[in-house]
Amino acid sequence: REIDPEPRGTEMSIPVENRYSFTNLNELTFSCNSAACVAPDVPPGAKGLLTIPANAKTPLKITVCRGADEIVTACIATPRENNRPLPPPDTCPPSQGDGAVVVIGEKDLALVFDRARGDFNPGDPRHTAAVSAFPRVHLTRFDFGDLAPEPPYAVLPDPATHVIDRVEIDPQPQSLAITVHDHYADFSGYTRFTIGRNGAGSVSYDYVYSGVTLNAREVGIKFVLKPQCDQLQWNRWTEWGDFPSEVICRANGIANALRDPSLGDIPESQKPAWPWALDQTDLGANDFRSVKFNIYESSLVSKTGAGLAAHANADAHVRACLDPEGVLFHILSECRLGPVKIANGDHIKGEFIITLLRQRPLLRQRPLLPGVAPAG
Repeated sequence: REIDPEPRGTEMSIPVENRYSFTNLNELTFSCNSAACVAPDVPPGAKGLLTIPANAKTPLKITVCRGADEIVTACIATPRENNRPLPPPDTCPPSQGDGAVVVIGEKDLALVFDRARGDFNPGDPRHTAAVSAFPRVHLTRFDFGDLAPEPPYAVLPDPATHVIDRVEIDPQPQSLAITVHDHYADFSGYTRFTIGRNGAGSVSYDYVYSGVTLNAREVGIKFVLKPQCDQLQWNRWTEWGDFPSEVICRANGIANALRDPSLGDIPESQKPAWPWALDQTDLGANDFRSVKFNIYESSLVSKTGAGLAAHANADAHVRACLDPEGVLFHILSECRLGPVKIANGDHIKGEFIITLLRQRPLLRQRPLLPGVAPAG
């Protein structure tokens, strides 16, 4: 399933097993990333090696055919990188204020923070960053449907029960840290947001759960961005190789919140002129609102490049969606097909590396899907 990303020599070998009863594998046609390769001499029921060039682009897509008929396609990934350098903050940003309201940063990347509310104030003209709310802890309750008598899907914690306990603003040599100690029904703890002058920083959280045992799916942090930040970009690790450009689970991509209006609307009884990835709901197009697993980097940006980026070593996931508050950007440590059990007294905690992005021209890129405008 995985190969060494830096093989030695000019060739590398992939183990193969011949499960035919009468056919030698050298009677078949093998290709690697669409380029022909020499079929291995492996008798029926035996094991052997398929040799390919060491410089073959990874992930590998190995296709085996008998004549024109495809027998099997196997995708082989490189191991996920777990030591990529993540962007650090550089110096502590300037801050000023009267204690009740603090302005952090500079004119083109400034945050206005209201101590009493424990939140940013995007309505203040001095607030120029794309993030419009202080990050909050985020969970979703797993939906078992008809399989078990469990409570239904819900987004937690309940914002109606939110209480600010205290706020700390701590200038440090390389960054400024804002820590909001707060509690909700069944959740009590803090969220810490650090930011450097260059926009790089982190968000960490630690909450103690005090309710009945909870089956969760998503666990992480939720950011709210301004409505203009309606384009998602990502680069992620995938164990299954890459996918066609119209598939929502591709390794690299750009997705707008809504499809191009010029494509129009088509009644549900008619076949649309766009791929399924551009079907949309009030939350956005499928391509935009789907979870992107195992990211190295993902950003939610406006047409001018302002926004927020998340950085990881393929150990975090992101999900964006439209919301009456703006555009939500969820950065997740957990998002499984099965439930994550959280018991009374458990700590829900994590840390993510982020970067606040200034307005800047983006490189023009060819759209990956019909009806998706390029950035820039």
